[in-house]
Amino acid sequence: MAGGGCDNALIREELRLARIPAIELPSPQQGEVRATVQGELHGWRFERAWYYWCAENREYPLPFEIADELHEFIGQEVRVAGHCECPSPRSFFASATDPFTGKEYRGVPSYHINSQLGLYLLAEAIVKARVVVCSECGKKCPEGQGIGRSQGAHGDPSQARAVVIEPLCMTCMAKRFSATQHTRSEP
Repeated sequence: MAGGGCDNALIREELRLARIPAIELPSPQQGEVRATVQGELHGWRFERAWYYWCAENREYPLPFEIADELHEFIGQEVRVAGHCECPSPRSFFASATDPFTGKEYRGVPSYHINSQLGLYLLAEAIVKARVVVCSECGKKCPEGQGIGRSQGAHGDPSQARAVVIEPLCMTCMAKRFSATQHTRSEP
């Protein structure tokens, strides 16, 4: 896909397999792959690059507790900040501040993902972190601050929109992903 060529249908399929919503862009994205499709999941943006994906969310980085688990399981394919030596999340961001925000890192704000399984597991880790975007107003809320909780959406119990998210470890998520690859129907 490098050199400006791209296959938007393939990009949509890779996003679909990872359960990441595809977003149609009004014009091609800048970079290695000039696609008109990217992914977006709970504030994370996913852009296709040459042989990998770039994912970023500086406002709500993936918390270190979840990033550490992801790194332990598949850190060679889901690379912290795209680093080629695949350092652990905490060692890479130890005592560092985000150059864009000036704030101390609370988690991992960006990844490069080298495989379809890695893309799926990062998406599941993001869901596991439970940072949600309100479908009504677009407000980004950490878990427990309104959406799908007993107090309802932004404090109104009649507006509650509970979403059941099944908590799974990375190993079980990988097994489930592999099982769906063997059972999915071809168009």
